[in-house]
Amino acid sequence: MTAVLKYSKEISVRSEIHYQQLVENMGDVVFTTDLNGYFTFISAQAKDVLHYAAENMVGRNIREFLALDSLSIFEENCDRQIQGKTLHPFEIEFVSAKGRQIPVEINTSPLFNTEGQLIGLEGIARNMSEHNRLEAELFQAKKMEAVGTLAAGVAHDFNNILQVIFSFTDLLLVRKNEDDPDHKKLTQIKKQVIHASELTRQLLTFSRKGERQLQPLNMSNEIQKLNEIIIRTIPKMVDVKLHLTETLKLVKADPNQIEQIIMNLVINARDAMPDGGELILRTEDAILDGKYCQKNPETVPGDYVLMTVSDTGMGMDKHMLENIFDPFYTTKEIGKGTGLGLSTVHGIVKNHDGYIRCESVPGQGTTFMIYLPVLKVEDRTEKVRDTLKEEIIGGSENIMMVDDEETVLEPIKEFLELYGYNVMAVTTGEEAITEVVKRKSEGKTNFDLIILDLNMPGMGGAKCLQRLLQIEQDSKVLIATGYADQIQEKKIRDMGARGFVSKPYALRHMLRKVRETLDEKSNTTQLLNYSTN
Repeated sequence: MTAVLKYSKEISVRSEIHYQQLVENMGDVVFTTDLNGYFTFISAQAKDVLHYAAENMVGRNIREFLALDSLSIFEENCDRQIQGKTLHPFEIEFVSAKGRQIPVEINTSPLFNTEGQLIGLEGIARNMSEHNRLEAELFQAKKMEAVGTLAAGVAHDFNNILQVIFSFTDLLLVRKNEDDPDHKKLTQIKKQVIHASELTRQLLTFSRKGERQLQPLNMSNEIQKLNEIIIRTIPKMVDVKLHLTETLKLVKADPNQIEQIIMNLVINARDAMPDGGELILRTEDAILDGKYCQKNPETVPGDYVLMTVSDTGMGMDKHMLENIFDPFYTTKEIGKGTGLGLSTVHGIVKNHDGYIRCESVPGQGTTFMIYLPVLKVEDRTEKVRDTLKEEIIGGSENIMMVDDEETVLEPIKEFLELYGYNVMAVTTGEEAITEVVKRKSEGKTNFDLIILDLNMPGMGGAKCLQRLLQIEQDSKVLIATGYADQIQEKKIRDMGARGFVSKPYALRHMLRKVRETLDEKSNTTQLLNYSTN
C-alpha cells in the first residue's frame, strides 16, 4: 500500500512539473483570478508581453492593467462567464509597464475548487500586436490594389478624352501658320494636354499598368547622375550627403521610372525641411532572409539592392504613415501637391517586384527604404530600344479605324485623309468583322491596315483581333488604346498585332506609326503559328 501511494505521489509530482513546463513554455500568458478579478496566478510570459514580473502582478486586480476603453468590455464578459453563459474569445487592451497599449485576445473559463464551487476564472491572454499589424498590412494592400484598379479605369477613360482634345488641337494647328494669333493659344492647349497625360501616366504607374523599358542598372550610378539636379533642387541650407556603394549589384529596372522614384523622394524630403537639415541617399546590397520575410509577409527571400532616402525634417505621425502611399493623399497645402508622388513611387517599386518601407517620427525625420531584386544572370543582356523614323510621310493605302468613341475617330480619320489615306471608321469589333468579310466576299483586297482599340463594348478588341487574323492571316493590325501593361502588349504581339500606340498620342506620331507599320514586311511565320493555336 505504501508503494502504491509513493508511486501515485511520483505520478502527481511529474504531472505537476509537466503542467508547469507546459504553461511556462507557452507563448501566451496563462492566468487565474478570483471572483473579484484579483490575480491568483500568472505565468512568466507576462514579463514579455506586459513588461511586469509575474510576482508583481499576483494579488493585484486585473482592472489595474486594463486600458480605460477596455474596462466595460472586460466587465461585461466577466459577468457573462460567472453567470454561466457561453463566452467567446474577446479582445481588450492592457497597458504595459512602459505605458504602451497592448491588444490582447482573452479566452476564459470558470475555475472550480475540489468541492465544485466557482472560485474564479482561468484564462489565456494572447498578444495580438503582430497579428493586428499583419492584418492591417493585408487590408492596406487590398485597398491599394482596389484603388489601383479604379485608377487604371479612370486613366483609360481620361486618356480617351485627352486624345480627342489632342487630336482636334493638332488638326487645327496643321491649318494655322505660326504667325496666326490662334497658333500660340492652340500650342498652349497642346502643352496642357501633354501635362495632363503625365498625370494620367502617374495614375497608370501607381496601378502598375504603365509601360516600362527594363534594362540592367546600377542604382549608385543612377543617383550619381542625378546629383547635380538634386543639388539644384534642394535649398542650400539642406546638406546633401551620398553614401553610395561602388561595387553595388545590378537591378533590372526602367531608368526613367527609377529617376522618378529618386526625385519624388528628394522633393518630398526637401518639403519636409523648410528650415534646413540633412538629406542622405544611401545604397547597399541586402539580403532578405526567411526571418525578415516572416515578419513582412509581402516580401520574398533573396538578394536585393537597398536604396535609402533619409531626411531630418518634420517627420510624420501614425495617421500620416498609414495613408502616405494612398493616391491623392497629401499633407501639403491646396495647390502645392497632387498627392500622386508617393503613390507613384509605391506603384513603380511594386511594378519592379520590389518593396518599400517608411519609418518616421514626428520632429525627427523620415526614412524611405526601397528594396529592388538583384538582376538575374540570364537577364543581363540589355535590350535595344526601337526608334521612330523622323521623316513624316503619308500614303494612299486603305485603312480601317475601330474605336467605340466617335469623337476619337473623327479628327484622326480627317488627319490621315489629309495625308492621302483612304479611311473607313467603325465603332465596334462586330462592324469591323462585317466589313472585312464583305470585302472578301466581293473579291476586294483586304484593308492595308486596321487601327484597333482594345477596350470596346461587345466582343472587345482582343477577340476582334483574333477573328480578323482568322479571316485574313496577313492582316496588319495596329493597336491603339488608353493603357496596356507589358504582358498584355507582348500577348497582343504574339497574337499577330504589328504595333502598339498608347493614348493620348500626337497625330504626327500616329502618322509615323501608320507608315512604319504599312512598310513592315509580313511576319508569315508568326501568323501561321497563331492560326494553328
